[in-house]
Amino acid sequence: MNSREASRSLDTIENETDDVRAYIEQLENELGEKNGEIESLKEEVKDLEDRILELEE
Repeated sequence: MNSREASRSLDTIENETDDVRAYIEQLENELGEKNGEIESLKEEVKDLEDRILELEE
Protein backbone atom coordinates (compact mmCIF):
# COMPACT_ATOMS: atom_id res chain seq x y z
CA MET A 1 0.00 0.00 0.00
CA ASN A 2 1.50 3.33 -0.98
CA SER A 3 1.26 6.51 1.07
CA ARG A 4 -1.66 7.85 -1.01
CA GLU A 5 -3.70 4.69 -0.36
CA ALA A 6 -2.73 4.72 3.32
CA SER A 7 -3.79 8.34 3.60
CA ARG A 8 -7.11 7.57 1.92
CA SER A 9 -7.63 4.59 4.24
CA LEU A 10 -6.86 6.75 7.26
CA ASP A 11 -9.36 9.38 6.08
CA THR A 12 -11.98 6.68 5.66
CA ILE A 13 -11.35 5.34 9.15
CA GLU A 14 -11.49 8.85 10.63
CA ASN A 15 -14.77 9.56 8.85
CA GLU A 16 -16.28 6.27 9.98
CA THR A 17 -15.10 6.94 13.53
CA ASP A 18 -16.78 10.35 13.45
CA ASP A 19 -19.98 8.72 12.16
CA VAL A 20 -19.91 6.15 14.96
CA ARG A 21 -19.33 8.86 17.58
CA ALA A 22 -22.26 10.86 16.21
CA TYR A 23 -24.46 7.75 16.28
CA ILE A 24 -23.46 6.97 19.88
CA GLU A 25 -24.26 10.55 20.87
CA GLN A 26 -27.66 10.26 19.20
CA LEU A 27 -28.35 7.01 21.06
CA GLU A 28 -27.29 8.58 24.36
CA ASN A 29 -29.68 11.48 23.76
CA GLU A 30 -32.52 9.11 22.93
CA LEU A 31 -31.75 7.07 26.05
CA GLY A 32 -31.85 10.22 28.15
CA GLU A 33 -35.25 11.11 26.70
CA LYS A 34 -36.57 7.60 27.37
CA ASN A 35 -35.27 7.70 30.94
CA GLY A 36 -37.07 11.00 31.42
CA GLU A 37 -40.28 9.47 30.10
CA ILE A 38 -39.87 6.50 32.46
CA GLU A 39 -39.39 8.77 35.46
CA SER A 40 -42.48 10.75 34.47
CA LEU A 41 -44.52 7.56 34.19
CA LYS A 42 -43.26 6.38 37.58
CA GLU A 43 -44.47 9.66 39.10
CA GLU A 44 -47.86 9.24 37.44
CA VAL A 45 -48.16 5.69 38.82
CA LYS A 46 -47.28 6.90 42.32
CA ASP A 47 -49.87 9.68 42.07
CA LEU A 48 -52.49 7.16 40.95
CA GLU A 49 -51.57 4.79 43.76
CA ASP A 50 -51.90 7.63 46.27
CA ARG A 51 -55.27 8.54 44.82
CA ILE A 52 -56.45 4.92 45.06
CA LEU A 53 -55.40 4.81 48.72
CA GLU A 54 -57.33 8.02 49.39
CA LEU A 55 -60.43 6.64 47.72
CA GLU A 56 -60.20 3.39 49.68
CA GLU A 57 -60.26 5.24 53.01
